Amino acid sequence: MSFKKFLERTGAVTLLNVLMQLRGLLYLPVLSKIWGTFYYGVWSQVTVTLGVFLPFVALGIPTAMNRFLPIKKGRELSKGFYSAFLVMFLSSIFVGALILIFSSSLAAYFFGGAAQAVVVKIITLLLASLVLNHSIAALLQAKRRIKLYTSISTVQLIIETVGVIAMVLFNFAIVPVLLFLVATKIVIFAAVWLFWVLPEIGISYPQFSIMKKYLKFGVPTIFAGFGYWLLNVGDRYVIAFFKGASDVGIYSVAYKTGAILLLVIYAIYFVLFPTLSKLRDEKQFNEIKKYVARIFKLFIIFSLPAFFGLLALSHPIIRSISTIEFASKSGLVAPIVSLGILFYGIFLLYALVILAENKTKLYAKILLLGAAINLILNLWLVPIYGIEAAAWTTLFSFLLIAILAYYFAPNYCKTKMKFVYMLKSFIASLLMYFAISLFNLQYVRWYGVLAVVALGALVYLFFVWLLRVFDKKEQQFIFSLLAAITSKFSR
Repeated sequence: MSFKKFLERTGAVTLLNVLMQLRGLLYLPVLSKIWGTFYYGVWSQVTVTLGVFLPFVALGIPTAMNRFLPIKKGRELSKGFYSAFLVMFLSSIFVGALILIFSSSLAAYFFGGAAQAVVVKIITLLLASLVLNHSIAALLQAKRRIKLYTSISTVQLIIETVGVIAMVLFNFAIVPVLLFLVATKIVIFAAVWLFWVLPEIGISYPQFSIMKKYLKFGVPTIFAGFGYWLLNVGDRYVIAFFKGASDVGIYSVAYKTGAILLLVIYAIYFVLFPTLSKLRDEKQFNEIKKYVARIFKLFIIFSLPAFFGLLALSHPIIRSISTIEFASKSGLVAPIVSLGILFYGIFLLYALVILAENKTKLYAKILLLGAAINLILNLWLVPIYGIEAAAWTTLFSFLLIAILAYYFAPNYCKTKMKFVYMLKSFIASLLMYFAISLFNLQYVRWYGVLAVVALGALVYLFFVWLLRVFDKKEQQFIFSLLAAITSKFSR
């Protein structure tokens, strides 16, 4: 796959991630206003519970599918998919049975009372339906059918969003809304299986002997996922314990503002991992090195202006999406986190190469070590210095795991650091910072803030061009990519 096609696919997945974030913004005012605090809380608890159980149900198999299926063809591909799918589905039935047995207790302790036991029981159906969707998504990702994946996901996103909002507006309770989501996921799975999976790979009996390799690869990623969760969410619990819920709310808004580039980073991960896996199996080490070098440069070029932009505009941005209280008490959380996201992106880049080498235990150890240090530093510093200390510990932890990932990554993916373009990007970012700092945005509304953000982006791009951050070949590549994207949207 050419790097141009890689960037096109990354852009498509990034757009999908943005739409998914917008769905949450659409749900919030409708569900909270009509259902009230209690049932909106139950809805939120369902979402959190699915996020907790799903990695354990999936057993890390979707990641393993992305590692081993890209080079498979014909009967091997078919057996690999159906074996992985069946193991995940049986796992969801087992976990679902446990949830059913303890549904009354779970409802009483975590969902506002035993009367919500039916909601807990529906979670078992949601888990099974999510496994169906994730198995299809992993197959599409492994075979790099990103356009089809984003099309299916967008259709499903629209159906679910419009359906949920319409049902709530027509005063449907939470149970039928959750059942609608289950039905939608099952119908989407059935349609994709019938019209794409069946013609593409056919149907075959599972071969459970191959699952030993999948589980050996996948299970450690569950612990890695826990480490990632602790790195990104654990600080909220420490802040809640020592500082209270108000500080958690302020920190969460500022953190999300600073972590906006995660939408792009996750898209890169989604597209890049099966590509690196295929190149590794084909022993195309020079191609891997080129991918790593180009994406490293993109991380630097996009992350530095994000840091300087938030250094100047974080308070106006936070004020425009929340309130003055959130902005005034957020300190430097957003820009500090944005710098941390740069290091997290570098970590993920080299971690994907480590995963392509099947070293999932090493990947898990790095994340768990970073999470442990992050937790210890938070317990020490947050009681003394407050939420800004949590941002600094996040930055340090992301820097640490980036260094460890680079150190343990195979030598064939490491490139010499070219500090010239880093310095040029730093200068362009600094000039952009001075330009947007000239505006007094204390009483400006959201559209004024958005206009200054757009102006800052233009200023940065101008200086990037003036300082020749990209060489002639890279400029030609960017212009051809933009032309290709424009022609696609104009059709």
